Amino acid sequence: TLIRLMSEPPSEIPEEAKQSLEREDAKRSVLVSKMGSLAYLGMLAHLPLLLWMGVTNWTWLLLGGGVAAIAAVLCTVGGRLATPSRVLQHFIWVSGAFSIGALSLMFGPFVLVPGMVIIQVISLAFISQPIERILYLCLSCGAIIVPWLLQFLGWIPAPYDFSDGTLRIIPNLTHFKPTPTLAFLLFTSVAQIVLGALLVARVRRALDLAQQRIHVRAWHLKNLMPEDALVEVPESSTQPAAS
Repeated sequence: TLIRLMSEPPSEIPEEAKQSLEREDAKRSVLVSKMGSLAYLGMLAHLPLLLWMGVTNWTWLLLGGGVAAIAAVLCTVGGRLATPSRVLQHFIWVSGAFSIGALSLMFGPFVLVPGMVIIQVISLAFISQPIERILYLCLSCGAIIVPWLLQFLGWIPAPYDFSDGTLRIIPNLTHFKPTPTLAFLLFTSVAQIVLGALLVARVRRALDLAQQRIHVRAWHLKNLMPEDALVEVPESSTQPAAS
């Protein structure tokens, strides 16, 4: 019986196992929420650099910054809940996507914005269901496509000017003073790399711990069984059952 239980997984995931998986999902959601809070607070940390550059459009700056602050608060709340709700995650995504899209007024939707969108998509992919991942992916592309479309239609100022074979970025949110602008680009670019690495490292660490627990439990079971009861288990029988 013990050998059969170990070598023949059930056709359906037991309820107790489902609850265990849900607890692991909740832990990942809390982890990603905490990282999200750090990310959006990092966006707000750019404010002194923007002020140094010289703000020309306070409406968009306050709107984007306000939504980023809301996203940071929502992530902080999610990081303190035992089981963050799906509704909360959706609100975090919407507010985050809007605040990132608002940055397209600075350097256009094709500079800096894609990197931020990628980090958000990756973080949500860790805690979402398959159908939600597709939805998040499509909607996250909207953080780039929608600003471009609005600029193409002339509803918001165009950030790019093509003339004499050159591309010129037009400042629509701040002035482009050399020193603060370079400092902003440097800080933002490095922050994206560091944040992405931290996010993947934290999730990888959680995965390593989960795998370690599985192997330790398998070792315990192996040592509990008599040696003459150990048999080679076909590889096909060790595949997990479809949920």
